[in-house]
Amino acid sequence: MQGALVGKMTGHPCVLVNDVQILPEIRRKGVAAALLKLLSVVAVREKMSYVVIKQIKGCDEMSQLVRTKLKGFAVDDGAYMSLESDEFDEHAEAFEVWSRCIDKTIIKAKVEKENVRELAQKLAMQLSTNSSPRC
Repeated sequence: MQGALVGKMTGHPCVLVNDVQILPEIRRKGVAAALLKLLSVVAVREKMSYVVIKQIKGCDEMSQLVRTKLKGFAVDDGAYMSLESDEFDEHAEAFEVWSRCIDKTIIKAKVEKENVRELAQKLAMQLSTNSSPRC
């Protein structure tokens, strides 16, 4: 749980990978990608909600790997927001966090929320164009 860092069991269960480091002689041979894909399989099997990769900012090789070889990962700007602690502010500046949701119920809820948001925007547009000022 992401809240375990501050002694609270909050958030969703996740597999958290801290800073993947591969020996130079075996880099660019698919080891890191295979390892991260295997951890995704383990996360699904163990009914986790997310796979999270935390890396040091400026590690261009890792960023490139996540962008090109791993499907569904995105930069998670809110990774430290739910911790409710100033102690971790410096980590937000030093690390980049990538996450991928693997929980189908969370994914479905996000899609439904986005659909409702789009419908509300369309309805608001229709109401604003169809309403005439009354005196």
